Amino acid sequence: MVQSIGNTVQWPLPLYNKPDIGVDDARFAKIVGDQTTTDIQVFPGFANNGDYFLVETDYGTLDNYIKYYNSSMALQWTKNETEFQFSSGTKRAISGITLQGSELFVLVSNATENGDGTNYNLAKVVADGTVTNIGGGAVSSGAFGYMGAMGYISKPLGKSNFYVIGHRSAVEINASNGTVVESFASNGMANTQLPVIITSDNRSFVLRSSSSAGEPLMYYNNFNSTHGMDATTSGATTGVISSGPALQSFDSMANTPWHATPFNTSRGVQQSFQFIDWGDYYIKTQRSWTVSNASRYTHKGFWLKTRLDSWMKQFCDLYGVPVNNTFAS
Repeated sequence: MVQSIGNTVQWPLPLYNKPDIGVDDARFAKIVGDQTTTDIQVFPGFANNGDYFLVETDYGTLDNYIKYYNSSMALQWTKNETEFQFSSGTKRAISGITLQGSELFVLVSNATENGDGTNYNLAKVVADGTVTNIGGGAVSSGAFGYMGAMGYISKPLGKSNFYVIGHRSAVEINASNGTVVESFASNGMANTQLPVIITSDNRSFVLRSSSSAGEPLMYYNNFNSTHGMDATTSGATTGVISSGPALQSFDSMANTPWHATPFNTSRGVQQSFQFIDWGDYYIKTQRSWTVSNASRYTHKGFWLKTRLDSWMKQFCDLYGVPVNNTFAS
């Protein structure tokens, strides 16, 4: 789209909210709105022909699952969270999923709520239902939560490992063996909301609508102690107290036109949203931030990872979200 001023000046007006693969594509045929069962989310399947996954992530229960249906809505298989655990200890929570090529990677943890998970396991499943273990590990403090509320796994653009964000925590997981590469756990300065995405230069932020119409709220997770986010009252700079959220809380973005962002369809009051990593694309999800397991749904359409990553980094630059050079893998 081109905007003209008089007869001489023109500039492109990008409509970033328009997905690169449109809502009428066959793979979104079974993607519907708000789910009747509020702790279930639906995602496109392996075959990209209208097949789909149902993912239940109910807090603290042992009935969470991933179900795979073909395009005729015939159930192909069901995998409970315990079928991905492999390592010792019961893994109650599905803490994140991401589709990479023909493999669905599933992260499970021992979280019973959003903030107490310390042990995890990473595995993958393919279309015929075969589950392969990758490996697991532990972090020193509670980090992992439930997907859809406080759990997110991604392989950001250009990265070889997986990155996980949980409750005030970030973990880099080796994609080959599932071990912890690096982690920042129980960072008291980090916000407790889900990130939108994790950029290729390791920045993540939260953007959600406020409790009243209009004004959005922005927070960011950086987890870099050199920015004074070391969860202590002294901070990284002597004499500076960093015990409050003001360092990373932006409570007004009124000058950012919603129509120029990927978020305009998520302007409902008290809504959080994020882009789930789906290989070369992201798919947008949304939920109520007042009730963690309520009003979850998946938006139709795919956004190219390359395009959205570029836009997100520019967005971070605009609002001063610093680059995190500590996560470099």
